[in-house]
Amino acid sequence: MGMKHLLLEVYCDYEVYCDYKEEKKEKPIFCFYNIDNPGLHCFENSCKYFSYTIAPNELSYSDERGAIDIDGIHSVALGGDMLPEGISDETFTKYKDLWGKICIEKIDEAYKKYMLTIGLSPL
Repeated sequence: MGMKHLLLEVYCDYEVYCDYKEEKKEKPIFCFYNIDNPGLHCFENSCKYFSYTIAPNELSYSDERGAIDIDGIHSVALGGDMLPEGISDETFTKYKDLWGKICIEKIDEAYKKYMLTIGLSPL
């Protein structure tokens, strides 16, 4: 069985869709968390209002449902406040590589600390 974890940015386009069509539809019956709160239920039901894009260079911690609260505490992405304005593509690549290196080091450090704290040997 092949398995891969994906980090995606997902959207509920219900309002956009209905505004474009100049009509309001009833929310889908499977929309448990209300409009504008997308989740696995959108994937599972092939919701026509659901869209997504990639979340490049992002580090996040998900909850028990695999969801990430985008509140600045559980997620940070390389961009916006982390990049100086007007940098070249070459500098961006350098910073992106640095961000990736630091993230991998910190994840490894956290894993080892966790394993040792609970009395297990890290790999």
